[in-house]
Amino acid sequence: FGMPASIQPAQRISMQPKLRMSLDDNVVTLAPYFVLKDAAKFKDIWRADYADFKHKEDCVHYAFGFEGDTRAHCREAYTSAETVLQHLSDVDVPLKAVLDPSIAELQKLEV
Repeated sequence: FGMPASIQPAQRISMQPKLRMSLDDNVVTLAPYFVLKDAAKFKDIWRADYADFKHKEDCVHYAFGFEGDTRAHCREAYTSAETVLQHLSDVDVPLKAVLDPSIAELQKLEV
């Protein structure tokens, strides 16, 4: 969108949205990386769990990325360390299911 010619450059700058910086960031990010042995089963297990995703209000973002049928990476973030621990408790059963050696292996976990 364009600015009217009557607005001077200094006025244009002052109309820009103000960015707020905060040093108080309690968001905790998890990034598990998986080597897949059965991508279809891996996806089926997580799809079924997501349908009953508990504590969604504590989740800042949650998404899987895939490298073909060989690797998966989940990008997820939660409002605090406590909500991460709650999420890990919530996904205990499906996580153990995908970590069956015939389905996937956890390559690394970044926190």
